[in-house]
Amino acid sequence: MSQVGLRTLLSISIIGVGLLAIIGSGPEPKPPSPIAIIDSGPEPKPPPPKKNSCEGNEIFNNREWVVAGQDSSIPEDPFKVIINGNVCGTTKLLTFASRIAGTTQFPQVFVINSSGFLRLKTGADPTPPLLFGQSLVLGPAIFGTSASFPTTTLFFNPQLQTVSIDTSKLNADRTGTLLIKLIAEGTDLSASSTKTNQIMNLTWDIMLHEPTDAQTQIGVAGQFTFTEDVTPDPMRTSEFQSFRLLQISSLFIDNARHDVDALRYRDAGGLLELLYAPNMVSMLLPHNPTALDPATLIFDSLHTDDKGEPNGNTPSYRITMKQTTGPVTGTITPRAFFVATNDVNDDNLGAWLHQSPSQPTIHAGTTGRIEYSVVATTDPLPPLPPPHQNPPVLTIKVSPLETGNVTVPSYKKGDKVTITATPKPGWVFDHFEGGDISGLADSNAPLAHAHPLHVVADISKDYDKEKTFTLDGTNSVGTETKADIIMDSEKSITAIFKELAYHWSQKSGPTVNLINPTSSKPMFSVQDTSTGLYEFELVVGNGNTLSIPDRTSIRVFDVDVVSIDPVIGTNMQIETEQTVSMSIVYSGLPIGSEIHALLQASIIGKTPNEPLILPIPLDFNIAQGNKPNSDLGALLTFLVGYGDYLAFLAKTDTNQGSVSATIGFRPQKLSKNLDPA
Repeated sequence: MSQVGLRTLLSISIIGVGLLAIIGSGPEPKPPSPIAIIDSGPEPKPPPPKKNSCEGNEIFNNREWVVAGQDSSIPEDPFKVIINGNVCGTTKLLTFASRIAGTTQFPQVFVINSSGFLRLKTGADPTPPLLFGQSLVLGPAIFGTSASFPTTTLFFNPQLQTVSIDTSKLNADRTGTLLIKLIAEGTDLSASSTKTNQIMNLTWDIMLHEPTDAQTQIGVAGQFTFTEDVTPDPMRTSEFQSFRLLQISSLFIDNARHDVDALRYRDAGGLLELLYAPNMVSMLLPHNPTALDPATLIFDSLHTDDKGEPNGNTPSYRITMKQTTGPVTGTITPRAFFVATNDVNDDNLGAWLHQSPSQPTIHAGTTGRIEYSVVATTDPLPPLPPPHQNPPVLTIKVSPLETGNVTVPSYKKGDKVTITATPKPGWVFDHFEGGDISGLADSNAPLAHAHPLHVVADISKDYDKEKTFTLDGTNSVGTETKADIIMDSEKSITAIFKELAYHWSQKSGPTVNLINPTSSKPMFSVQDTSTGLYEFELVVGNGNTLSIPDRTSIRVFDVDVVSIDPVIGTNMQIETEQTVSMSIVYSGLPIGSEIHALLQASIIGKTPNEPLILPIPLDFNIAQGNKPNSDLGALLTFLVGYGDYLAFLAKTDTNQGSVSATIGFRPQKLSKNLDPA
């Protein structure tokens, strides 16, 4: 690609079988005008910097860097340029030239188009100048539908609106970086525009490193926020082209006419290098797509020879992915595609890195981030890192299923790995099978947990003469067990768990008959005259060791309704709006007691034949701060309306479940409070 020619960069994507979308991005920039230098020493001196950094087309000149705007015929609109906070007009194309040490030459090393196409080449510039060859297209690009585009659309590239340059990190000794921020938002776009900022707001922070003779490098950190709902096309997702993190645009016609001629990356199976050939035209490449090795995440777009008509030794790119966040998931997959052409002035090849959408529809407001670096060089790229050395696999099974877990720390081949078996409640670890286990630690005594805790139940004459209660030890559990295994090869082990052994016994209170005292949930019954405190003890065992005993108690008693205001069981018409209160007071409850009672009140309505009862939960317990044997009650307050009939009926319930009270009401206004009496 000639700097002085009219070659147009093209973006390519499959729209359907045999159909292509081709988007022009304009000619390459012309080189900067020659700068007259007077030789005054061993190294020629560059021109002095301009006092006005925005004078003419030249945006910045510090005698080492020259940043300039140039004309361009690309269809995109110009973007605003800001240098160190000063607005310097608009341009469609911005060039960055860096002086070659010891010379007065300022070759272009980096170019920004308003179409979001970026171009890089090395700092060493022969005569005639080195050419760019390929372009990086800022992403993400989306293939799908959106709220404003109901038919499948390729949102391929952005329309840049602002480029801000910060030179504060440049040093006088030719070190440091240029900081560049690019902004593309949905403002000022026509309704028919399919630029990526039609559906999302995008920014990119670019760090342009000081170029060398061997390479030029940039770091890219892009952020995006979707501004409308977007649905990536499922078919394009299956082809790894619906969510493109970044793209490459270049030229390949045949072995003689090209700017790139291969792609290369390492996948889980090893090194993959694909040399392009004319018979691959109109095909998605590679034919069998594979993901980047997550240990390297490197993709090379290569120019393997030192020629290629008409542009010569154009650079190769190495892209190293750093991080992706947002509405994407899974591995990153390279793809490429090119169309048949004989026009050496048009890009016909596109390559991209794809990551699958994490949801069918990406909703407005969804954000994400894409970070990577790009190195451009005409020298052979260094070999890709060696394949990721996966450690030997340790397969873990649990028997019976869902009875425990086994945790394994990260390890390398040959490591001694300490694994931990942890039983779930009601189970205890027994032993490992397979895998040359060593250093097996003896299991500690299991932990007994007896429930319920201080349950208070009422035997009322209004209910059955006998009540049944259930004790609960299902939260008892065995302790974790550790063991060692040498991971010098693939291994498989099974962790065997078994049920805890239970033994319940009664320790105080009227004697009862415990049903199934060796189960996790034994039961017993009491008569209505058998009030008092029933205390039970639980011991669990793992076959070798018994737990420390744990105790629980249930108090059975008759409720004492101390006061109900106005009158129990009496219909009373309310002549004026007023507050009616009632309370139930319990005596002699231990700290931690849970009240199991049913309290019911109803407002009958205008006549006794129109009852309306609505349940309201009522839960309370004796707090730790209360004194033992203190009284506790529920104070229920109602604000009832004029003309309503009110009837109260207080009852208690020995339900073992959650505490509840049922309260009926019908007035327009109602307040409900629950406070200790």
